[in-house]
Amino acid sequence: MELHEIEIERLFFEEKLSINEIAVVLNLCETTIKTIINIHQLHGANKKETFSRNSDYRQKIREKLQGENCYKAILTDNAVKKIRGEYEVLLEFGLTKSQAQYKLAKKYGVKRPTITDIVIYKTWKHI
Repeated sequence: MELHEIEIERLFFEEKLSINEIAVVLNLCETTIKTIINIHQLHGANKKETFSRNSDYRQKIREKLQGENCYKAILTDNAVKKIRGEYEVLLEFGLTKSQAQYKLAKKYGVKRPTITDIVIYKTWKHI
């Protein structure tokens, strides 16, 4: 086994780095890294740590991509906090839930269901 193969396996299985992070650290193509990891798994190094089923790996990726760290995120953590606070204030001023949600959606440049999901903690739960 070559030195970079050993290093890839160490970074992936022990340090739990993502494929992308390993590619940056070792200056290698992601496809090469995936191939090495899959070969490692085919030879039965550790049956529980398969590339597609490694729950620790999937959890780490989920945590890294939540909130404003997600590349698709329009809102920031601070904006979500403000939305929740402003929503309560708007309700106290007598607006209906829908009216408050439409007003906030227009203000923050998102759709009303996005605001609904935020205020009922369906999304952005970590805040």
